[in-house]
Amino acid sequence: MIDVDILCNPYLGEPFKISGDQLIGLASEHKFQIKDGIPRIIDHSFLSSRNKLNQLIYNFFAPLYEHLLSIGDYLNYSHELSINKGFLQKLEIYPGMRILEIGIGPGYSAKYLPANADHIGIDLSWNMLQKAKQNMLAEEKAPLLIQALAEYIPIKNNSMDIVFQIGTLQFTEDPFKAVSEMARVAKPGSSIYVIDEIRGGMKIFKRSPAHGMHVQNSADLIKELPRLVPLSMINIRTQNLPGNQFYQLQFTKPKL
Repeated sequence: MIDVDILCNPYLGEPFKISGDQLIGLASEHKFQIKDGIPRIIDHSFLSSRNKLNQLIYNFFAPLYEHLLSIGDYLNYSHELSINKGFLQKLEIYPGMRILEIGIGPGYSAKYLPANADHIGIDLSWNMLQKAKQNMLAEEKAPLLIQALAEYIPIKNNSMDIVFQIGTLQFTEDPFKAVSEMARVAKPGSSIYVIDEIRGGMKIFKRSPAHGMHVQNSADLIKELPRLVPLSMINIRTQNLPGNQFYQLQFTKPKL
């Protein structure tokens, strides 16, 4: 079910109204399609070549993605599934909490989140969202799924109790803006989590010469990850996760 009260036009900040199969900006009358119950809140003029390539790749691999991750976990090549499970099972989630997942992929997080949580997931890949919808219906869950960019989250300010992304940040065009957007939509006092591959984190910093000069190895990365976080945030913590493939960046949005 689409809760229009928490949505906004991420490019203009305006609220929406629903008219038939469209979301319409109240001020601009900018229209976004709703297809199969999924709002498609993307202005294609904001899609970079990196966005388009990743969208193409993940649309192609969506039907097999979870199986590929399972094989990677089994062969000890990638630990993304086990990292995802371990992280979600440790979260303190209470009834009615709004949880925003950036890069929801095929929706395997639904297995580990309680049914009474208000789960919202965004992804750039339409095929991933279709797979997520299928998997979540199998779990008898009905989250709000949205096609959107991580750099332009179509959620109103200060509205989410927990915001997280796993394995997504390295594929964004602007990782700094993506993390700032996570902070923007989080409620004051709430936690924000970024979990991603260490090698992906290294690539993020290498793309930015001003920051890349400070990151020469994985130890540097763990130390310098707070550079991604808006200056107003507090309780910033970083760690290398078991298996030495993934890092976790966690911080808190200060209370008003």
